[in-house]
Amino acid sequence: MFLSLWGCSIRFNTPMLFVHGVSADVRHRWLDGPPAGLHYSDLHLHESYYVIAHFPLYCRAGAIFALFAGIYFWYPKITAG
Repeated sequence: MFLSLWGCSIRFNTPMLFVHGVSADVRHRWLDGPPAGLHYSDLHLHESYYVIAHFPLYCRAGAIFALFAGIYFWYPKITAG
């Protein structure tokens, strides 16, 4: 995804900052996920809220950031007379 932006002129408007918030959240979840698969931590984390809540938190954060970006970008265009 980031290589497709190579050489482009990116403007960091507010909706684009929401997109970067989603990508930062994805990176956080990628770094937060592997300890659940390690053998020693899996003994303690198995069937815990750490493992169960990991995916829904990721989906919810991405949806909320996308919703805010869409509202911020489209609301003035829809409501302008």
